[in-house]
Amino acid sequence: DVILRSGDGVDFRVFKTVLSLASPLFNDMFSLPQASPYKNSQQQSDCDQYRDGLLVIPFTEDSQTLEFILRSCYPLRSPKISELTDISKVLVASRKYQIEAFDDVAEGMLEAAIPEDPFGVYAIAVHFGLHDIADRAARGTVKKPLLTFSKSLSELSVEQYYHLLKYREDCSIAAITVTKNTDWFEPCFNTLTLNGRCCQNCYVRRENSKWYAPSFVWEFLSRAATGLRDR
Repeated sequence: DVILRSGDGVDFRVFKTVLSLASPLFNDMFSLPQASPYKNSQQQSDCDQYRDGLLVIPFTEDSQTLEFILRSCYPLRSPKISELTDISKVLVASRKYQIEAFDDVAEGMLEAAIPEDPFGVYAIAVHFGLHDIADRAARGTVKKPLLTFSKSLSELSVEQYYHLLKYREDCSIAAITVTKNTDWFEPCFNTLTLNGRCCQNCYVRRENSKWYAPSFVWEFLSRAATGLRDR
């Protein structure tokens, strides 16, 4: 009983009742008195557009974004979105039209995209205040090189990007600490001992450590620290 026209000129014929249930903004919009489609009506504004006797309401969103929003409001399977930038556009529209239920759909799509583009997911999640998704995406970025490009990085402010870099640095420090802190060591015959001893290899004690071990153990941990820092 009403037509929504996308920014690129595609018309969507929809039911006011369905959209009113999905969005308080739509409910308020459709609660207003509607003009008659007939030209002799004094209610009709010069700006009103009609098609087949139905009011046409113009939207700024493109047809792909508007279709996804509308299908999410209806009891239908939503079309798949393959690009993170499209998810961002849909989130903008859903916030604009107060469709809160869509956040769950968006979070599911963002989480599924973390392995492929954790930087992009982080940028979008931070931008829209999806903190749990942002945390999981930040952990995912540790598996990728720092110089990994994503179109969605433009969503981040310099301060927000700094926090991501700081998180990665903290992860690096935490990983290196494992090689320097010997609290997790356990006695192991012919490898680790709390007492200096010699057998086939000389046992040595690393500085600031109570443990004795063959020199190759300390050399390995040193190389591991370098590798963990770089990765």
